[in-house]
Amino acid sequence: MKVTRSKWDIYRVLKENKELRPYLPKTRLFSKQNVDTFLNRYHKVILKPIHGRLGYGVIKLSMLPKGKYKLEFEDYYAVLPTKHQMHKALIEKIGKEK
Repeated sequence: MKVTRSKWDIYRVLKENKELRPYLPKTRLFSKQNVDTFLNRYHKVILKPIHGRLGYGVIKLSMLPKGKYKLEFEDYYAVLPTKHQMHKALIEKIGKEK
């Protein structure tokens, strides 16, 4: 019997360890609100699929000056002029993936 654990499951287990906790990056499940919060705080965000895919599906998102956003996804690259367009592009790329 094979046990499959998502990256989120593994993160939650690791976070329970006091010695490891300081070394873990801040991590949240995807939501528009969480993306906005992280961008406002860090200006760059990495979104990863919840199930391992050898680096496939990783999205790099950056906040640029003048309210613009840069989105990088595999062979896709875009500078998006508004938060609304950034959210729309994310949803298109992520689909139903957590």
